[in-house]
Amino acid sequence: MMSNRLVLLNKPDDTPTFYSRVWHTTSSPDLAIATYDIQKSLHREVSPQLGGSDHKPVIITVQKGTIRDGKQPPSCNCKKSDWNVFKIFTDRYCKTIQAQTSDVDKAASLFTEAILSAALQSIPRGRRRDYKPFWTSELDKL
Repeated sequence: MMSNRLVLLNKPDDTPTFYSRVWHTTSSPDLAIATYDIQKSLHREVSPQLGGSDHKPVIITVQKGTIRDGKQPPSCNCKKSDWNVFKIFTDRYCKTIQAQTSDVDKAASLFTEAILSAALQSIPRGRRRDYKPFWTSELDKL
């Protein structure tokens, strides 16, 4: 998902989309995924159960009037990352997560936040405006 700039639209506190009649439990196996550039324009909503289905319908709507500015988000420069700092912050942030007492979706969300926070503090971000991946110094001379 990360290498293709995809984002999960599901939130930890969303209504579960599946009810197991056998186990009498609920879960959310129905995932909604979008590209990074349109994810802020989308809204995911779980509708009431229809008929005898085990799954609730999921409605994805696009907000009207959303304008895309065409700017790409900053990218991570993994070659210049300080992986020791990343490890220190990851360990520090993950120690505060109470996975045994939390809902599994909430714990997963907290874990994701911990990893992203550690990454922001240890991995340089940015994007060159004039970057051309095919351009070399030889082409420049020619």
